[in-house]
Amino acid sequence: MPVLYHAYHTRSSSLVTLIDELGADVDIRDVSVRRGDGSGAVDPANPHPEGKVPYLVDGDEHLRERGAIMLYLTDRYPEAGLGPVHGAPGRGAYLSWLS
Repeated sequence: MPVLYHAYHTRSSSLVTLIDELGADVDIRDVSVRRGDGSGAVDPANPHPEGKVPYLVDGDEHLRERGAIMLYLTDRYPEAGLGPVHGAPGRGAYLSWLS
């Protein structure tokens, strides 16, 4: 099962929403991160090399960057219909929007 490392009030919150919309079976683990105002701390439970979020682990696949994770998840759960699959009309526009 994929695992998303997430911290509240960060960009990873959009991925929590995506996972919900996909109906995907993803384990969401809350971790702490160093905040821009100096609060917070790097969480040893967070495997992201820089201690940031989002970070997705799916077996041997390790992804960072929100757009990459969104693309990975919409491709992994095509039955949700949230992202055109490879070769489908509109895929180029979808990739452009996502990037």
